Amino acid sequence: MFVMGGTFPLSYVRITCTGQGAVVSTDPSILDFGRVKVLEEKKMNFELINDSPIPTQFARESQDNSSWIMEPEFGDLLPHESKTITIKVFLVNGGVYKDKIMLSVIDSRTIHVDVKVIGYGCSVVFTPQIFPVFDWGLLFSHQHINRTITLMNRGTLEYQMIFINEPDVRFRRGQLVSTKSSKFKVEPQIVQIPAGETREINCRLFWEVNEHVVEKWYVYGQLQDAGKRELIDTSSFTIKLTEPYIVFNKKMLEFRVDRCPTEDKLQQTDELIVTNQSNLDLNVTLSTKDPFYLVTPKKKHVQTMKLVLVDKISTKITIFFSFDTNGNNCYSRSYEEVLLFEYREHPNRDKIICKGYVNYPNILIEPNDFIINCELGCSGEKILTLTNNGPISVVYKFLWLENSIEIKRERPVKLECPGCPSEEQLESKKEILAVTETSEEPCVSDRQNGSGNEGQAPPVNSPVSEKQETMDENPDINNHPELKQGIRQFLLEIVEQYYEKDDDLIVLQNMNDDPPQVDYINEVLQIIPNEGTVLPYSMQQVYVGFHGFEWLQIKATAVCQILRGPTENVHMFARADNVRYDIDNDVIDFGQQLFLQRQRKCVTLKNICTITFDFEIRDGVKFLDDEFNLRPLKIEPVNGCVNPESSVQFQVDHIAMTLGRIDHHFQLEIAHLMPIMIKIVAYGVFPQVYPCIPKGKLHQHHSIELEYSAIQSMTDFVDNTVEKMAAQKKNDLFEIDMDILAAEEWCVISHEETFPRTMDIDMAVERLCAKKFIDENSYILMQHNTIQKKEPIPQLFSCEYIIDMKYVIIERIAHYSANIINYGPWIVNIRMKTVGKRDHLGKRGIVVQLMKNTNVSVGDYAVLQVTWYPTQEKFSEKATNVKHTIYIEVSHGCTIPVTIKGIVTYPYVTVNTKFLDFQDVVVGECLVLNILVKNE
Repeated sequence: MFVMGGTFPLSYVRITCTGQGAVVSTDPSILDFGRVKVLEEKKMNFELINDSPIPTQFARESQDNSSWIMEPEFGDLLPHESKTITIKVFLVNGGVYKDKIMLSVIDSRTIHVDVKVIGYGCSVVFTPQIFPVFDWGLLFSHQHINRTITLMNRGTLEYQMIFINEPDVRFRRGQLVSTKSSKFKVEPQIVQIPAGETREINCRLFWEVNEHVVEKWYVYGQLQDAGKRELIDTSSFTIKLTEPYIVFNKKMLEFRVDRCPTEDKLQQTDELIVTNQSNLDLNVTLSTKDPFYLVTPKKKHVQTMKLVLVDKISTKITIFFSFDTNGNNCYSRSYEEVLLFEYREHPNRDKIICKGYVNYPNILIEPNDFIINCELGCSGEKILTLTNNGPISVVYKFLWLENSIEIKRERPVKLECPGCPSEEQLESKKEILAVTETSEEPCVSDRQNGSGNEGQAPPVNSPVSEKQETMDENPDINNHPELKQGIRQFLLEIVEQYYEKDDDLIVLQNMNDDPPQVDYINEVLQIIPNEGTVLPYSMQQVYVGFHGFEWLQIKATAVCQILRGPTENVHMFARADNVRYDIDNDVIDFGQQLFLQRQRKCVTLKNICTITFDFEIRDGVKFLDDEFNLRPLKIEPVNGCVNPESSVQFQVDHIAMTLGRIDHHFQLEIAHLMPIMIKIVAYGVFPQVYPCIPKGKLHQHHSIELEYSAIQSMTDFVDNTVEKMAAQKKNDLFEIDMDILAAEEWCVISHEETFPRTMDIDMAVERLCAKKFIDENSYILMQHNTIQKKEPIPQLFSCEYIIDMKYVIIERIAHYSANIINYGPWIVNIRMKTVGKRDHLGKRGIVVQLMKNTNVSVGDYAVLQVTWYPTQEKFSEKATNVKHTIYIEVSHGCTIPVTIKGIVTYPYVTVNTKFLDFQDVVVGECLVLNILVKNE
């Protein structure tokens, strides 16, 4: 040993070396793996260093149940060599693990490396992996979806797993409690997994909404006999739900079968292209109903078929429309069903409408049951409309149904009658042929081009004189009944030995006087044109003419045969007769009618002939004024027709637009006859009352001439109404009494010399004034037409009546009463007109009342009472003139002004002196002085 700075050693150290093997060391000597998740491998390295010049070998000593793996476990170590050794750890259970890795070195000491690790996590393996997301993928909603999770415990201890959808785990009485409802269902939620074994958990979902469903689940684990439960991890259960999305190239499949007159046109097959755009394959069940069928790949017709619609692939589906054309139903019709798509994976269903049309030649005949009315000697017609509402042309032909013809005449027509056609006429007039029910269809070659006999005009009027002329030309044929009787007797003798008692032989029946029905009906009934063609979606008119040569009734059925179509029947009833009618009244008397009130009467028109006739009312609706739109006369119905042996009732509404006599008339036109003039008579009146009160100034509102006119107008009124009962009384005075009265200068008036009363004259004047007012103020009609029923006529006032109370003393009550007589002609409602908010009469102490019932009968009366009680508070002056007017309203009549007037005064007297001086008065004498008292 040397000291620094010195040159000589201070001491000496002896080194002794004993020979042995290589010197080996590790770097580092401790390996700390830290936290390692179970079932996961982790590596760490250390250096094995040979610090000697001697080569050596190393090897790991064996250790039981070690979790550590060393690579390499043995090898050579050259002098001064360093080798990297890898240590792997793989834990199946959690916990803290410490150990030593022992390395033996040849010819050297055993060295060791300390290792330690902390294991955490779960030793259970999830298949499929659910952490952090358990994705179920894209699926269809509205179906039960199941998924299975396999749990394998690779640890050495039993493990308990808990699945819950909330962060906290709660148990109640040994049962897991969940306070939150879950979308996904996990069963079982608690599972025990022994070491080295496997368990399964089922997850289910049923969701009806097409959306992205996400729910968070918490997975807890606990080792056997370990009190601590730990959260292993959280998993987001997620799924995307959708619905089938199928794209169709058509929304409707249409099929068509046309039964044309010449050939059939068929369109019985249609194709549908279906493309699956759902991003998933679909299992589809197709179904339809008769008469539609699905065509399989083997060309079979079925009504149910299953298909798999591959995603993003288009599929062609063929539909066939089956229809039996051999049926007896020849009317066009349509069928509608649906092609139904039902999916196994989803409840949604798609529908494609299938429409099939079977078109026959059809026409609509309007009307198909009708009556032709014709007057004798004229012709009538009916227009038939043939409507083709289909896409096929219709070839038709009209024929008579022979067994349906019924002819009824007033007298039989001879066989050789001029109304029957001759052989030449039958050859030239072949418009209509008679057939039976089983006649054949018309042939196309028998028709004219298009629409038959278009050149022939509709029937026109045929005079009866032509028939008479024809009858006169063949007098010999009609006047030989002996010839017919002889032929009949001759034939009876021939067949008598075979048919002794058979009088109904066909040969005898053919000797009937009547002509053949077919020939006769062709003469009086004609259908023009009787054959033709109606183009698709068009109309054509056919004329049916009837010639009324005589009184006649014909019932017949014409069949319209359609080529390759149904047979249509047209029923007709033709009749000819003279127009005869009866009307119950041609004068309608409304009598006395309230002014501006509606009244109704009825008139009956009866048809007493065998044909229908038309009627029309002329001048039946009259307007008083276009501005007011008032109708004094209204008749309903205005026009129409009357069937045989039936009647129609006319309702005549009349409004009295004026006062006095009213005359109207209207014309009733029946067929072509001369119009009937029907007269309407009425007498316009309004309710009148007569107050027994003095009138005001006379001739203020009318002249003396008007009074004379009123007296003149009373002649009929008095004789017919007011004094009718008095005029029927007999003279009950004896002749002696008459002499006595004459001697005393009495004037006796007999019942023949009736004089009107003052009341009658006043009421007559009021009527004339009211008529004049209404005629000059027509706007009153409009106002009165809109008022209530019990209101008076607006602005119509009678003459003024005055109640003169004269002098009324303060603090004294004055009374006045008067009768208001109902003059007629109806019950009236009498009331006081309201005065409004300001009661001027009450302020003056005046009270007016209408006593008794305000609905007053004719001849009865109501009592008007006036009470006046003036007080000192209301009247301070010695004398006050008071005048007020009240108004009495008569329903539907006039308004009566009544003026109440008087002088309110105090009792007031004056004297001529205020001092009496008697001067000296002698005892025993009487001295008298006078005082003059004057009533002021």
